[in-house]
Amino acid sequence: MGLKAEVEEGVFVGPDIRWLMVDPQFITTMTVPPRGQWIALKEIIKKILCNNKDPKYKQIVKGILKTFQALM
Repeated sequence: MGLKAEVEEGVFVGPDIRWLMVDPQFITTMTVPPRGQWIALKEIIKKILCNNKDPKYKQIVKGILKTFQALM
């Protein structure tokens, strides 16, 4: 399955996610609600799941939860 098909199906694996995180064009293809969710996911990956967890990770998680709740 190519990346285009994966994007359409919503199926991503590690290398695809890494590529999409640095692709400036990817976010421009999204509508507003998914764009906010993508930004929140990138924040989780960069500040919580990476090897150097941000010291303020609890505040970050609370903010992300508020973002997702507002989108629902």
